[in-house]
Amino acid sequence: MYGRSRGPFARHRVLASRRLRRRRGRRVFRGRVARGRVHAGSRLGAAARRARTRRVRSRPHGRRQRPEIASIGELRGKDLGVDAIESGYATLLYDILGRRGVARGSYRPVAVGGTAQRLDALLAGSIAGAMLAPPHDLRALAEGARVLASAADDFPGYPGVTVAARRSWARDHHDLVTRYCRALLAGARWAADRANRERVIELLGPEAGSPNAAVAMYEAEDRAREVAAPTLAQAHAAMVRVVELRHPGRPPEVERYFDPLFTASADPALA
Repeated sequence: MYGRSRGPFARHRVLASRRLRRRRGRRVFRGRVARGRVHAGSRLGAAARRARTRRVRSRPHGRRQRPEIASIGELRGKDLGVDAIESGYATLLYDILGRRGVARGSYRPVAVGGTAQRLDALLAGSIAGAMLAPPHDLRALAEGARVLASAADDFPGYPGVTVAARRSWARDHHDLVTRYCRALLAGARWAADRANRERVIELLGPEAGSPNAAVAMYEAEDRAREVAAPTLAQAHAAMVRVVELRHPGRPPEVERYFDPLFTASADPALA
């Protein structure tokens, strides 16, 4: 794989051993922003911009034909697929609907699973709408789904990828986490550089499912990208939006979730 053998993570010695990947990777390099965890880095905008509320056009459902849903208001009284009832994606969906006059309680959120499972449920007609991200949104469109709203319209710069760790562990492994952030930033910039377009499309192929889908996925990401690497000020502002959305009415205690030290060490120009 590019990322392991020749990419920025190999150059910065982040994937230097199987032991590092197996024992440490789960603790530092995976996860979500959560209470008591340190937000060590994020990529802004792209995932939020590509996350969209979609629904299926007229399809058989049992013995009856589902009516066409042409607007968000028509989702009232319907089942909407989410990964988990109170997840980050679900919270975005509820807020998007609320801003458009569809109050929570006027529809039924159904915990379906990840994006692939939500796509399957949408196409099967068991739910009327869901938040989808590439490449699943492109597949939904090809099957006749309709875009009703885009999260990026309401939440520009919303974090799409987070890296979390226990505060004590991250500080005890400052050099490792800094190298990881440096590699992550380098990878994001490499992928955003159109000089690498053909190679990025090649790498997207297995996930996209076909060469044409990989091209469409790349072009959608390229159009939607706000920045390849956010500044710390942008990252802090994004985290304020996250905390305010998840905990409305409370002061946004961003410092509980976000520590800029590692990104600043990885790339002082972002400070």
